[in-house]
Amino acid sequence: MLILTLMLLLMYIAATLVIGEEACKETRLLPVIPAFFLMLGSVTMSLLKNVSGNGVNLIMGIKVARLLLSLVVVMVYVLFVKTNAIVFVVTFGVFFLAYIVFETWMLLRWNKKKK
Repeated sequence: MLILTLMLLLMYIAATLVIGEEACKETRLLPVIPAFFLMLGSVTMSLLKNVSGNGVNLIMGIKVARLLLSLVVVMVYVLFVKTNAIVFVVTFGVFFLAYIVFETWMLLRWNKKKK
């Protein structure tokens, strides 16, 4: 969980440097992105903590639920907030891809420990 938190914090700092301070001020909900993925990570870890066996069905269900929830968050932002929607969507997409890579690495390590 600590590694996930540090990764999200560093990605947020990098995103603000790349996007620029002006766009970050206009995109008021940009800090929601790392918080969203931190919440997803903690829910995933708590669900997998009590799984017996390899838990493939649960992992796939979590991945599908995360994808659908992410799409809902992006669509709500684009439809209702509309401020710098492209910046938000691209930043969210980068965070999503990085999170998926990190989660896959984490789940591979978790699966090796279970065996």
